[in-house]
Amino acid sequence: MEQRNRTYYLGDIVGLRKYATDQYLFKVDIVEVETVDEVVIYTIEFSVDHVDYDYQRKQFFDHVETESGKIITDFTYVDEGTVQIKLPAGDKISTIVLKSPDKDECIRKVSIEE
Repeated sequence: MEQRNRTYYLGDIVGLRKYATDQYLFKVDIVEVETVDEVVIYTIEFSVDHVDYDYQRKQFFDHVETESGKIITDFTYVDEGTVQIKLPAGDKISTIVLKSPDKDECIRKVSIEE
């Protein structure tokens, strides 16, 4: 099965093309959820190997898909291993969509559903 058609899960190592012979090794480690007023804040902790520049860490997150079918792209970069995204209360993330900073066509999906 090709990697682009595969669904990954929390803790899986996801290969994202870097160059023809090299790839980033990306892993979503933990997803924490907190509700504040009418907003659900998802904190996503991740690790990635073979990053040449710190700004690339922000570029891995393309969007999330929610259970209600919304696509949300507004990630907040917290630090080198953490991003946050906010959703309206009552909505839940089903999939995190990752993209290689070097290859726009290299997209991988990580399901956070148990």
